[in-house]
Amino acid sequence: MNNYDTIIIGAGHNGLTCAAYLAKAGQRVLVLEAQERNTNPQSAFPIPHSDHAGLLAQEVIDELGLVVHGLEFVSGPAAVFAPQPDGRGLTLWRDVSRTAAELGHFSAADGQQYPAFMAELDQMAAVLRPILTQPATVATMGDLFLRQPALLRVASLAAHEYLSHWFESNALKGALAAVSVTNLMQGPRSAGTGFNLLYHNQQGALASRWVRGGIGRLHHILATVAQNHGAEIRWGAKVGRVQFSNQQTTGVVLADGTEITAARVISSAAPRHTLFDLVGAPHLAPSVVRDVRHMRYNGGVALLTLRLRGLPHFAGQTSVDQLTGHIVVAPSADYVEQGFDAAKYGGFSAAPILSMTIPTLLDDTLAPAGEHLLAITMQYAPYQLRAGHWADEATRAALTEAILNTLEGVAPEIRPLILGQQLLTPLDLEEQFGLTEGHPMQGDMTLDQLLGMRPIPGWSEYATPVAGLWLCGAGTHPGGGLTGLPGRLAAGAVLG
Repeated sequence: MNNYDTIIIGAGHNGLTCAAYLAKAGQRVLVLEAQERNTNPQSAFPIPHSDHAGLLAQEVIDELGLVVHGLEFVSGPAAVFAPQPDGRGLTLWRDVSRTAAELGHFSAADGQQYPAFMAELDQMAAVLRPILTQPATVATMGDLFLRQPALLRVASLAAHEYLSHWFESNALKGALAAVSVTNLMQGPRSAGTGFNLLYHNQQGALASRWVRGGIGRLHHILATVAQNHGAEIRWGAKVGRVQFSNQQTTGVVLADGTEITAARVISSAAPRHTLFDLVGAPHLAPSVVRDVRHMRYNGGVALLTLRLRGLPHFAGQTSVDQLTGHIVVAPSADYVEQGFDAAKYGGFSAAPILSMTIPTLLDDTLAPAGEHLLAITMQYAPYQLRAGHWADEATRAALTEAILNTLEGVAPEIRPLILGQQLLTPLDLEEQFGLTEGHPMQGDMTLDQLLGMRPIPGWSEYATPVAGLWLCGAGTHPGGGLTGLPGRLAAGAVLG
């Protein structure tokens, strides 16, 4: 008899979500996580990413009882604040009418258009949500293509083209263009970036929310739920390879040689790492090897977290409330496109796009009294550099300076506030967090790698070509971001 019904590789939020559902259904589940458990959430840099929980699926929250186990969200009145080079500041509030009134200072026409624009986005979000919360079956895709032409049209457009239909203000188009290319190695003039704008608005209002205690708190709650249902979690247990016989999965072998058997294995790691590194290309059909090899990752973000001795002040800021959402440096859609221009030739712009949050503004448990954390996501930082290497200190220093110089342009007094800093390049994200090519979404969220084509055509319903081996990470439908949906849907596919 097998020791376990299911082994899950990786204790990220999708792996833990999948484990919780399976254990709740009565399966004997073992989760194996390569990293040691973080027992010090109050470290100097308690968050590796400015990732927020705005996309966390309500189905996951309700079905796993996360609120009962201590999940608490915090949020502020602002969705996006965009300081401008001319000293003004544009704020997109959660309150659409408030935003419309403020937009009148940039463009009277845009202020009038904004409510209708948000109504259209929210209407499309209502259509998109059911598609994202169920498996990408032939029937689901048929319904999408036959019955949702308006959604498909916007999804296939370049974000710049779509935004230009609605607005004339560079400040507004720049802020929304930055949203449309989040974690993409594409510019806003690339076809299909309209989908990314819709995806990040799937919960409506372009607004974010954070977990009180940080994303680590969410992982702790998910682990507790899984363990309460009987799942076992082993930290510091790196999987070396998937064990199988006659194309049937029989378990895993850890890096230290320990063999663990199970009826099935579910990997929350990236599809290419799972199938090439843990299984091995020689064990896969040539057509599968070709499709997996052609998956595009193109990691293009770097993360810089700053410890600050006080709260920074930004150009155009008149209230601390403006800083409670994302703070975006992207004064025009052209500015965003020019950042991509540098990256597509293997470099990074001296004036990059910055998306920042100050999580300590809403949750003072994340830093000592009086201090703040500024979490910066920078685009575009290509994984493959034409000159230099991410392991070189000179290259890392140049990137840090590009980010800080850009930040200084909208927050002139920032440098004296810095107590410490932590930079994560795409290479760091790959080596420290197992993200192939440093891609936070486990693969580009482009139209050819979404829905029924994620991770590869013909294998979108969480099973892999190796019997008994499944996927449950962001590289599967519906994709990346902190949603919990890949883990939930993979568990549902396994349970039938």
